[in-house]
Amino acid sequence: MTNNNSKKQRFIRSNWILFVFILVLVIFAALTGWISESLYQNNPADLIMKLKYYDFSLLVIIAPISLIVLISSALGHKRARIFSLGMSIYLTFTFGVTLFISSQNSLFLVYVAIIILCMFYYIKGFLEIYNGTSLIIDKKISKILSVVLLFSAISGFAYLLNDAINSLLIKRDEFDFLPVNPPQIFDMAIVLPFTIYGAIRLLISKKDGILISFTAMIFFVFIGISVVTMDIAYAATTGTEIDHGKVYSYSFISM
Repeated sequence: MTNNNSKKQRFIRSNWILFVFILVLVIFAALTGWISESLYQNNPADLIMKLKYYDFSLLVIIAPISLIVLISSALGHKRARIFSLGMSIYLTFTFGVTLFISSQNSLFLVYVAIIILCMFYYIKGFLEIYNGTSLIIDKKISKILSVVLLFSAISGFAYLLNDAINSLLIKRDEFDFLPVNPPQIFDMAIVLPFTIYGAIRLLISKKDGILISFTAMIFFVFIGISVVTMDIAYAATTGTEIDHGKVYSYSFISM
């Protein structure tokens, strides 16, 4: 029993220390992006503003919530640990998109480090929870959640696929000049297939399906909050009209 408790304490300590390191890097990157006048200077003016307000959302929303999750994880709460896995997916996506959507800057290696550490944290945490924890969910709830996730993910994939095909058809003679859309690429290649797989596994009450679906839902909540915060702040500062359709859709995703 003592040996098992000792292993559990080492497991908790090693994971929250890694999460501390990730959180420190995230706060450093976001704070630098928010206050620096030169970090994003090689990008278009509208993109610079959006990147800055995304950094702002990381500082005032994501970082405080991550700190609460970190403290709860350090105290050994299983739900907080699962929640932190969802946060690691969100941060991987966020900084992966930042790497592709903006010109390379002095924080390039910091972004890479955050992505690597978050991926390692997720894989390590997922395997440890999967192998060492019993996860049970009411079958009725699991069916409702899986149907909602499947509908949302398949609808989103269909929309993005339709948009990509239309872009190719419209610019079929300009293949060398097609604009890159990093969020669309990440969504279609990783996020949505990952969510669909998790929802199918959740439908049959498999443990990996429960973990994947819960972490995917946490990701969707925070990506929605960040995008809505960024768009509203950008519109308020520049005086441009808010993209209501985008705000409504991302608000729906979060809810």
